[in-house]
Amino acid sequence: MSLPNSSRLNLYPFTIAFLLIAIGSTSLPATLKIDFQVFRWVNLTVFLATIFSYFFYRKAIGNKNPHSFINMVYLGMLVKMLLLLFAAFIYIYTAGKNVNKPAILAGMAAYLIYSGIEMYLILRLNKQKGNAEERSAT
Repeated sequence: MSLPNSSRLNLYPFTIAFLLIAIGSTSLPATLKIDFQVFRWVNLTVFLATIFSYFFYRKAIGNKNPHSFINMVYLGMLVKMLLLLFAAFIYIYTAGKNVNKPAILAGMAAYLIYSGIEMYLILRLNKQKGNAEERSAT
């Protein structure tokens, strides 16, 4: 079953969130001690990992087999987590004692925002798919 044309590639919410987080992070108070250079890279990494896992979820939505759907969702989550874990280890290894923990924590907040958007879009697509199947069955 193919998805409705209106929902083929809906990356606008992710892009808007990326820009809002990037722009909004510059207005955070200096007392948080966030290294904005590090946070920009964290935000970009989380954004790209989310887009990558979103494509796994999108592929899963189109599959009629429920086991395949669950497998693709798990695979998307695993790939996203491993990418972010790998990026964090690289940063921690290269920064040494100069690791900026507030930037990493802010990145975790960005991860939650992107994951919320991702789940909202996937649930909406799943609902659209269900409605389209109901219409085609009648």
